Amino acid sequence: MACRPVRAERLPEHPLEPAILSPASPDWSLIEVCFLWLSIVSLVLFTARHSRLAGILLTPYLIWVSLASVLNFDVVRLNGQSG
Repeated sequence: MACRPVRAERLPEHPLEPAILSPASPDWSLIEVCFLWLSIVSLVLFTARHSRLAGILLTPYLIWVSLASVLNFDVVRLNGQSG
């Protein structure tokens, strides 16, 4: 049962990868990374209910995505919106 949320959490990453990695759309990726962040938070909370260790081990991933979001925000802020 614990594998199911992990699979569901990984699904949003694949459609977002072109938007996040595309240099032409940093503003759209900033919007879409919010959904990724929310899915990771829900995964951490769900797994923490079943295994405290699993929730703790997923928090660096949440921190990494948060840091990447801040860096992406700076790119959007410094370069302006791409349209």
